[in-house]
Amino acid sequence: MGANPNTRAAPVCFDTAYVIERTTMAAQLRIYRLDPDRVEEFVTLWREQIVPARKAAGFKVQGAWVSRDEAGFAWVVAHSGPGTFEEADKAYYNSEARSKIQPSPTDFIVEIDTVMVERVGER
Repeated sequence: MGANPNTRAAPVCFDTAYVIERTTMAAQLRIYRLDPDRVEEFVTLWREQIVPARKAAGFKVQGAWVSRDEAGFAWVVAHSGPGTFEEADKAYYNSEARSKIQPSPTDFIVEIDTVMVERVGER
């Protein structure tokens, strides 16, 4: 049976749809115990050199805290791709930007603890 030339097909209606690519942002909590005599120097180095180098490598700093009394420093750094956090972290540590950070952050850090974390939201 052929199509009737006197009828028109009903227009096809689509709701406007947006495809949202869901990305999972992997985040790492980094906790440092610093040389107590060099806390302020480290904070300056972190602000002026480490953060820009991390951002240039595609990372986002989600927050940082310092405890001057305890010579402690904690921050959360995140990455959403491409690749895994571990791949991006390795690339960062092998980057020219990271190699140019002077003095080396390890000159200030006595102990490092890192753990992957995820946001749970607020109540």
